[in-house]
Amino acid sequence: MNKQPKDNELWKKIVRSFKELSITVLADLVADEFVFGEIARVSREAPVLILKHRERTVVPGGGANAIMNMASLGVNVLPVGVVGDDEPGSLLLEHFRQNKISVSGIQRLKGHTTTTKTRILAGMSHRWCASTANRSRWARCIPLCSVW
Repeated sequence: MNKQPKDNELWKKIVRSFKELSITVLADLVADEFVFGEIARVSREAPVLILKHRERTVVPGGGANAIMNMASLGVNVLPVGVVGDDEPGSLLLEHFRQNKISVSGIQRLKGHTTTTKTRILAGMSHRWCASTANRSRWARCIPLCSVW
């Protein structure tokens, strides 16, 4: 006996009911930063790759990503957490506002730095080095951690 059609209908019903839910989420609001570039050269001083910066993207990460996922399923989400009075904090709030997610439960703290996870991607295979860093600006060419 094939239960799949019955199971599919059950799942559809569950997902449709998400629009009726309101969930408060106490979360670690993280900014995921992706820095894209091309490997320009290898440093003469150390076995470190030098990256020629091409593009930078900041998206919700950590608990902020979970909030975005719930909202995309139709859940009315009220995030509760803190961000810094900095660029990553502003970008997270902007992402929430663009997706019609209330930011009334998010406190912007002066002097606090928004947690930011930076991933540096370079070359065709996108070898990368992940680190937590909070930088307001990246140099045109920056060292890329050796990952081999």
